Amino acid sequence: MVHPLRRLAAPAATAAVLTVSTACYAQVPPESNVAVGRTLALQLCTPCHVVAADQPAPPILRNPAPSFASVAGRPGVTAEALRQFLLTTHATVGTPLNMPNPELVEYQVPPLVSYILSQRNQPAAHAPAVQPAPPTDDVYKRVLERSREPEPRSLDEVK
Repeated sequence: MVHPLRRLAAPAATAAVLTVSTACYAQVPPESNVAVGRTLALQLCTPCHVVAADQPAPPILRNPAPSFASVAGRPGVTAEALRQFLLTTHATVGTPLNMPNPELVEYQVPPLVSYILSQRNQPAAHAPAVQPAPPTDDVYKRVLERSREPEPRSLDEVK
């Protein structure tokens, strides 16, 4: 006679394998979603993050937020964890420099998540270097001249 629990063991094991394989498959982003996510990331995220090595400008933050490659490479980062993170705010009065809620529309989140996860195991991208204005630029010359002038001590000295 077969023990009643043994009859449940095979279906339970099969269900567990299917669940794990489905979860692993869900972590592989479809290529079209990745391309759309990259476009969105370049438009929305580059002021704070390095999202790609070839992004047109560096982040404006003096200390940029983590690159997408480093975010994707963190242990425990899943599609659902990223989705929840992107849909909530993390900045508070006590921690104003934490990531604010980017106020994404629901349909923007899956492509961004796919793009971020596609950066897993990629070399970390570095911000592009800011190119200084050429010395022949008139604005550059005026700024350089003004920076050499002594600071005014009162409003009367400001021209």
